[in-house]
Amino acid sequence: MFPKNKQVGRALGTLGVFLISGLMHDYILAAMFGYSEYLNRPGIAWFQTMFFLLQGIATIISGQGIFRTPSILGGILTWIFILYTCPLFIEPYLRIGLHHDASIPGYPQSMDPYLVVVCPYGPKMGV
Repeated sequence: MFPKNKQVGRALGTLGVFLISGLMHDYILAAMFGYSEYLNRPGIAWFQTMFFLLQGIATIISGQGIFRTPSILGGILTWIFILYTCPLFIEPYLRIGLHHDASIPGYPQSMDPYLVVVCPYGPKMGV
């Protein structure tokens, strides 16, 4: 679509992939609740799409090589960005209470009480 400026084409293609992924995740939430519940319940609608778009923008920026950083610093900055934006991904699932019902195979439930320090949503056990 952009034969004279391939960087623009790549950037828009990358952003398009992340947009589609976000829309698919939002569709899953809408299918779980029904469309009106999805739109009327606060903290659910379009959070997934926003998360994936932010990831796409960060991917485009990091791919341009504008910021030259040592790889260890780049890894740390990536983790900070993901941790800062991940509430957009997690919040809808917390609002529907999925964290109370979900289980991870092989995860030791005895660890739950110790997660209070790092998890603002509290442990799964006893909730």
